[in-house]
Amino acid sequence: MDLVKRAKKYAVKWHGKDTYGPDLPYIYHLEKVVGVLERFGYKDEVLIAAAYLHDVVEDTDYTVDDVCDKLGYSVARIVDDVSDAGDATMSRNERKALTYPRIRGRKESTIVKLADRIANFEACINGWEKKGIEKCFRKMSKYVNEYKHFHHELYFENMAEELWDHLADLVYNAKQHLKEADDS
Repeated sequence: MDLVKRAKKYAVKWHGKDTYGPDLPYIYHLEKVVGVLERFGYKDEVLIAAAYLHDVVEDTDYTVDDVCDKLGYSVARIVDDVSDAGDATMSRNERKALTYPRIRGRKESTIVKLADRIANFEACINGWEKKGIEKCFRKMSKYVNEYKHFHHELYFENMAEELWDHLADLVYNAKQHLKEADDS
């Protein structure tokens, strides 16, 4: 079985009954992250495999060693880089302050993290009218507020420019949605 198929199989198994949002199986989010990579021309099997597994370490009891044992060092390194550092007692900002330096300058890890952020933004924007507007409002506000720090910490010229440009467009659109919601 090829690397991507194995990664998807383990992602489904390891995430088990986890959900994305209130009612979607977690594979929905993972497929969206993979879809972002594919849409922007990223076909490397290590990247795709890491995209399927990017949340396993922070959201399940499985470890980087488990990923390495089943899928190899290259996939495990990316998964380790993009997994939030710290623990649940820390604030989101504290965890990101520990996580971003591990990603910084590592092209593959930056690409997977960007694809994840884009998928989350798109899910929120696309769900603006379908889901509870308040939940989407909070989520988009969080991502918009984090964008400047995220960009400052991870942006390197000529590294995944098309993903950065798309994320900037999403941030702009999210700001417009938030402004319209505030005005109403």
